[in-house]
Amino acid sequence: MVLGFDKVVSRYRIVVYSLVLTAVTGCSITTPIGVNIDGYDEVYEEVNKSSLTTYSYGSMSRIVLRRYGLEDVFRNDPEKALLELHKHALTDKRRDILFALAELNYLQGKRGDGNEGKSEYADGSDSFLKAALYSFYYLTDESFYPKVNPLDRGFRRINDYYNLSVSRAFSKDSDEEQLVIKDSLRKLREFGDVQINLVDKVGGVIDLNEIKSYTASDSLAIRGFSMRVRYSGLGAPVIGDKRIKRGESTLDKGFGLTLVLIPKCPFSKLNDKCSAELRIYSSLTASTFKFNNDELPLEMDLTAPIAHNLNQKFYWELGLTQFLTGKQLIGNGIYQLQPYQKGKIPVVLVHGTMSSPITWAELWNTLKADPVIRNRYQFWYYSYDSGKPVLQSAKHLTKCLMSLKKKLDPDGKDIALNNMVVIGHSQGGLLTKLTVTDTGDKVIKAITKGRDLHEVGVSNQFIKRIESQAIFTPLPFVNCVIYISTPHRGSSLVNGFTSRLAQWFIKLPATAFENTKDVFKGIVNLELGEELRQMRFRTSIQSMSPKNPALLALAEISPPKYVSVNSIVAVKDIDDKENSGDGVVAYSS
Repeated sequence: MVLGFDKVVSRYRIVVYSLVLTAVTGCSITTPIGVNIDGYDEVYEEVNKSSLTTYSYGSMSRIVLRRYGLEDVFRNDPEKALLELHKHALTDKRRDILFALAELNYLQGKRGDGNEGKSEYADGSDSFLKAALYSFYYLTDESFYPKVNPLDRGFRRINDYYNLSVSRAFSKDSDEEQLVIKDSLRKLREFGDVQINLVDKVGGVIDLNEIKSYTASDSLAIRGFSMRVRYSGLGAPVIGDKRIKRGESTLDKGFGLTLVLIPKCPFSKLNDKCSAELRIYSSLTASTFKFNNDELPLEMDLTAPIAHNLNQKFYWELGLTQFLTGKQLIGNGIYQLQPYQKGKIPVVLVHGTMSSPITWAELWNTLKADPVIRNRYQFWYYSYDSGKPVLQSAKHLTKCLMSLKKKLDPDGKDIALNNMVVIGHSQGGLLTKLTVTDTGDKVIKAITKGRDLHEVGVSNQFIKRIESQAIFTPLPFVNCVIYISTPHRGSSLVNGFTSRLAQWFIKLPATAFENTKDVFKGIVNLELGEELRQMRFRTSIQSMSPKNPALLALAEISPPKYVSVNSIVAVKDIDDKENSGDGVVAYSS
């Protein structure tokens, strides 16, 4: 068959085009529109792109901007585009418009734009305030459609816009981490004059007049803790620092609070004036707040206040300094990690040797993570200079507990205070045991090798003094004790060498030494041996010697049956625990 010239050329061109295309594409064709297999993480990041994590808006806001032809306008004149979008929201009841307004105003706030005049608030705070208002309307205004869907991606994201915007809306001009929390009038172009009124919802656990400053929890990165305890809901977690009076501990200076901003004007009736409530809730007294007929959960950060309070070098040096010098850098006594709350059972934490209350930081944080524990218990701690003799510190602990209970509940009406829990670590466990132990004269007779003080010719004044330090009766309001690595029968590390080191390095307060010297002067006169003559110099180290007869006698005394006793024992070798220990305290002790 003979082909015409034109047909030959045409077929030749097709072959050439095919060969060129194959060479260029490598035997495959990449289409202008299609898919790439990038992996789950990359796709998740693309789908969730928003102004929360970037300086750009996400696809949900882009849909709204393009619907009204405002994307180019927003790029060139953001304020004009946002004002036009606000006008659409007043007439077009599609809920996604409110979402776009929230995200785009949040973006403007991040850029530092949107303040409409000089103010004490940081640049961009007015944009954040508008973002918070639009977010709240999105979540609560039933005139918009469709109804709020808790599974919708926009719903999940709008909560974050609200929470982050509330705190940033009140950022201080000179320090954005600090907040200006008070009644104020804010002028917003779309809303007019917005009167913001502060509403106290802390439930009386603290007087807001005592708060000297507020810090946004979301501006603080946490270090040192194994986890950050956070509960999801609405509101901006903040830390309120109270004014510290002379003699007060600063370890509980910061309180965990949550700010909730609630506009009082329906969106459909916005004009040139509006009001809003800025409510302050305490995580100690509330986990929800009421809006209309609904109970909504509060956003809470329980770790940030603890870390904030522990961000003081003084407390990290406290235990060792007090142990070696005997100086009371803070007064020995019971301190409350939170204001007293009637109906909550106190848990008293007693630290060990060369330590301080910061030992309990991880435990505080972990226990607060459990809502059942948080709602049922309140936490206190006992601080003391751990170089003192054990009996002396224990006597002070029992007196402090009795005094505080009487002060907090003079009429004895709070049943929770009669179910107190005391937890002691190491030496603190020995102090803890003496809160629930009826020693009688067993400890004294252990020291005197069974002899009665009345039979050896010592003065009545001496007898009263030693009985005041060595005789304990159970505190009737403590019904649970927990021992953690407690040397009930002494520590093998306490020997002649460590005892001498303790005498050389530990400087007891003058009053403590004189009391100890006076008490044991009579014992020396009884000629009961070298071990007892050395007790005039006794510190907590010597108190925990396996040869201390008083300690061994105490180990044999059981608490009353109504007391729940628990021991947490650390061992290096679980398979041979009888011959093991934690390196300081043997399992057998």
